[in-house]
Amino acid sequence: MRDRQGKIRVGLKYCGGCRAAYDRVGMVDTLRERLAEKVEFVAADSEDAEMILIVSGCTSACTKLEAVHDRPTRYVTSPEDAERWVAEISAGKT
Repeated sequence: MRDRQGKIRVGLKYCGGCRAAYDRVGMVDTLRERLAEKVEFVAADSEDAEMILIVSGCTSACTKLEAVHDRPTRYVTSPEDAERWVAEISAGKT
């Protein structure tokens, strides 16, 4: 369900940060700013999330989410991976 401005609602979930190799929260803050016109971040368990973004601090991507409910789910495990996701969102590939 798109919001009134046509933004995609992305459910956001962080890993526990036990082996974080980068600043996950800082990266998401940057994503929020860069994608402000295209994306609205909501809680991962929000019923109106159209897709789920799981931000993992390392490549093990061990965070699991029970409330996916057949929604597209994307793991981001590095800043470079986040850039690929930004490109996907910008190109409308989600």
